[in-house]
Amino acid sequence: MVSTKAVCYVFDECQADLTANVFASCLTNYIKHELPKMPKLTIFSDWCTYQNRNVILSNALLDVAKKENIVIYQKYLEKGHTQMEVDSVRATIERSISKKEIYSPANYADIMKNAKKSHPKYVVKYLDYTFFKDFSGLNLYSSVRPGSNIGDPVVTNLRALKYQQNGVLQYKLSHRDEYEELPQKKKRLRSTDNEVENASEFPQLFASPRPLTSSKFKNLQDLKPVIPRDYHSYYDSLPHE
Repeated sequence: MVSTKAVCYVFDECQADLTANVFASCLTNYIKHELPKMPKLTIFSDWCTYQNRNVILSNALLDVAKKENIVIYQKYLEKGHTQMEVDSVRATIERSISKKEIYSPANYADIMKNAKKSHPKYVVKYLDYTFFKDFSGLNLYSSVRPGSNIGDPVVTNLRALKYQQNGVLQYKLSHRDEYEELPQKKKRLRSTDNEVENASEFPQLFASPRPLTSSKFKNLQDLKPVIPRDYHSYYDSLPHE
């Protein structure tokens, strides 16, 4: 907020999907490579469960807290009160895009880099499939649900999570509460778990670009008559069924 620096992670659907591992890859990369070293960090998240409230992301953040020796607080904004500073970045980009001709995903990345007129400009990371990591082998917690019985709190009741350097995950059901240790058993260790937990790099999530459906590829080909010829080779090279 003070520096007004923003980092945008951009990819097209041939490079990644919208799953927990993809979001965890972006967020952990941001913490480790775009932020200065600090003893604690607070993340504000919206209510999206597959993006912000799931065990894959929580295990990834807990792993970062341990390896980077920091405490990470993840706080969930209340419904109806989810506007935050990052929304101004999106609005600035949308205004800039509305005035430009766009023929490929790379055009979006170029526009985003110059959307902000003042310095610092937005940092844009234009990603391919090799960037994304698979955190599903992390065996730290099996769930982030605060309870296990009928009637117990569920994931959508979480209001905050606290990831500690000692590998303990704590939670709140109200922002006014004190943090409590998550009442979930840790995953039972397997022979390969220590290797995954101690790895400096996690395995790639995707082995290759993701193919488009044949119908979508055909639809994109049908657009070529209204797209400058210089871009045709990009559309011809898209992986597809």
